[in-house]
Amino acid sequence: MANKFIDAFASDETYAALISLIESTRRQSVSAKESGAYPFVFPQGSTYIQPVVFQTACQYRLGLPITAMGDTSGVKCNCKGHKSIDKHGYHFDSCKIGEEIHSRHNEIVRNVQALCIQAGIKTIREPRGCFAVSTDQQLRPDLRLSRPGALVGIRNCQQDIVVDIRITDPLCSSNISTDSIKRSEQDKYRTYQQHS
Repeated sequence: MANKFIDAFASDETYAALISLIESTRRQSVSAKESGAYPFVFPQGSTYIQPVVFQTACQYRLGLPITAMGDTSGVKCNCKGHKSIDKHGYHFDSCKIGEEIHSRHNEIVRNVQALCIQAGIKTIREPRGCFAVSTDQQLRPDLRLSRPGALVGIRNCQQDIVVDIRITDPLCSSNISTDSIKRSEQDKYRTYQQHS
């Protein structure tokens, strides 16, 4: 998380200021619209959460140390920067080792696709050739919704809609003190405007 910044600072005042910045960023993130909806979802089937996972999610949301991780003092990750593992688990949100980042993204894509199918919207996962004017064959959105129209609140819409999901960690060290969610959204708009 912000360990590279924390390690660089020697004074207690600077460290305290950084922790306050992290905490204010966390609070801003968890106060966003719909950010707290998951505790109120009735668990069933694929939405069932194991008790330890729910406990961890609540601790993470509240900014508390993750008890399931145990004592992490002195523990370093095997990633490129050998970052310290913090007691809040923030490092794991942006660590490139393992498939956690990709599996989290893919699970959200699968859930959005399942919801669309339940609503009667035909979907195609990672479609190719969505943009006729684009020469970039690698540009593939996560989903293509075939003429969802009124089902997604767009009247008389006979066009397909592309969905490209990005998970943004506001507590990642590169995102602290910026509006990372707005920046991510603008990046996606820019990418697709260039090709449409």
